Amino acid sequence: DANEYLKNDDMANLVADVYWNAVPVKDFGIAGSGSIYDEIIKTVKTESIALPNFLSDLKPVFKGGIPLQEIILLAAASSIGKSAIVNQIMLDWIMTSVHKVLILSFEDTMGTLGAKIASKVSGHNILAMETTEEKLEVLEKYKPEIDKYLYTEDGEHRFNVIERIPESIDDLKEAIIQSIRLYNSKILIIDPISSLFSDKTNEEQASFMKFLETVKNKYGCTILMSTHTRKGSSGQKDKGEGASFGEDEIRGSSVLVGVSTIVMLLSRDKMASDPIERNTTKISVSKNRTYSITARDIAKIYYSPQHHTLFSYNYAEANGFFLDTSAEELKEILDNTKAAKLVTNETDEMEVLSEF
Repeated sequence: DANEYLKNDDMANLVADVYWNAVPVKDFGIAGSGSIYDEIIKTVKTESIALPNFLSDLKPVFKGGIPLQEIILLAAASSIGKSAIVNQIMLDWIMTSVHKVLILSFEDTMGTLGAKIASKVSGHNILAMETTEEKLEVLEKYKPEIDKYLYTEDGEHRFNVIERIPESIDDLKEAIIQSIRLYNSKILIIDPISSLFSDKTNEEQASFMKFLETVKNKYGCTILMSTHTRKGSSGQKDKGEGASFGEDEIRGSSVLVGVSTIVMLLSRDKMASDPIERNTTKISVSKNRTYSITARDIAKIYYSPQHHTLFSYNYAEANGFFLDTSAEELKEILDNTKAAKLVTNETDEMEVLSEF
């Protein structure tokens, strides 16, 4: 109490105690109930993340889109095509969401990620072309449209990538926080998180998931992750041949499913003789904390190998699965270059989070 120093004529110790021996006050985030209504208004005014068109069958489940502050887990057996689905969600959100995207890919380099963007824009599978000359010709032709994915109208970077993913979990946490604080990243995509966890202890895995939960709540971020399922036991139908499965079949299910607010299970019969069935993926929603709607095989999506593109199954069926549609014709149907204006950075300060 400063009055005690004055009454005791102890100004020397007052200065020393205030400036040199000050004890920091901890902020435990205790708020009065009267502030809740304003927070409700702020929350409902925050724009949700729209579902990509190829996931339009999920609109009855997710109403007005995916809100911020969700942790979404996509799970599938090996080689089902979950990365293709994650990539198309990512490419759609890069252009249509007002929130900035941060990408952690364990399967793509900057170059292969860029090639996938170019493939979506051009309608040609760039990496599948036979000659370098063909690839360069397509890249040059579509460069102005590719740039729309890479830059905003103001010339700023449209999204961020952690190009060299740190081996240390602690360093990775710092990199994510840096992107959130400096670049206002609000959507974090990790593909697949099972690669991150492959050489980590159970304690490290639990620590990282707790970190993501804190990032979701403290910074209002939405996190999209993909992961693999466990291999089936002898005698079971192979998940790679369309077998249904539950959350208990997800690799690392206890920590991943426990923290996730939305869980989607993907299944496809990659050995089917019919090419339409072979390229059709079924989606089940087994957990949906915000909207409380779950269902088995609630949506189907179709992958066109010819166009390197995913479609809502019903839309693809109505258009003959685009079997007789050229890349140029498809490009006229689908405009991939209309971009939303990103929310500007809300803070320029870097914060060190001691709790991590």
